[in-house]
Amino acid sequence: MSLIQFQCPTCGGPLEDPGEGTTMRCLYCTAAFMVPQELIAARSSLAAPPPSDPAVFPASGGQPKAAEPEAKYFYEDFSSPRNGWDVGWRSGGVKLGYVTGGYQIYLSKDDSGWEAFLKSSYTDVAVEVELARSAGPKDGEFGLTCRVCEVGGYSFWMTGEGRYGICKFYYGETEDDEEEYIDLAYGKAGFLQFSGGFNRLKASCVGCSLVMFLNGKKVLEAVDDEFTQGDIGLMAQTGESDRGGLDIRFRSLAVNKV
Repeated sequence: MSLIQFQCPTCGGPLEDPGEGTTMRCLYCTAAFMVPQELIAARSSLAAPPPSDPAVFPASGGQPKAAEPEAKYFYEDFSSPRNGWDVGWRSGGVKLGYVTGGYQIYLSKDDSGWEAFLKSSYTDVAVEVELARSAGPKDGEFGLTCRVCEVGGYSFWMTGEGRYGICKFYYGETEDDEEEYIDLAYGKAGFLQFSGGFNRLKASCVGCSLVMFLNGKKVLEAVDDEFTQGDIGLMAQTGESDRGGLDIRFRSLAVNKV
């Protein structure tokens, strides 16, 4: 059955009709409420199979054509909390959640950062995502991480000033230890979209080759063989000024086998 989307009457967060029953609970504010009668009435029409469309269901049979871009490993359009990305407030004034058309990492406090992980492990992949700085300091950094393990990983980052880079990072041995960052390559471009505009970031990690693309253009390449496999994440952190208020939005994440 197709799911019906609507807003929580308490907090305004995006919700989905569970498909049965007359009550549901918001994943964001935990409020419980009655499902509107017009949505309950619409379930019967949604349950009926759609008319045959040769563009969607091939005449020769087989699987229907995918609605989203093809990805060998994973694709996420951030339209539903069902896929398991973290939501809610975290330590250090970090807010995570689904917003209209995307996923949000918001850093409310100075000198802070966060990574939201896919919770899987990959070796050679090309990861692509659309991302934008919705609000906050222009020097705030945001992007993708790959091959992340307990020790560290690689970060492909950009800023609202047009700076971007590839770096290797190490986690501290304890929560109180600061992370260590080593720049592998960096640059600056004037062709990026700023002031809330979305850019396309692609991070390719194949063998010891690390390649960064922005809006379809290859901008950086580095070589490092320390981390060979690990998780993939969405990242945001305060920049050189360490000022908070950074609001980053992500959409259309694809993890492709290479």
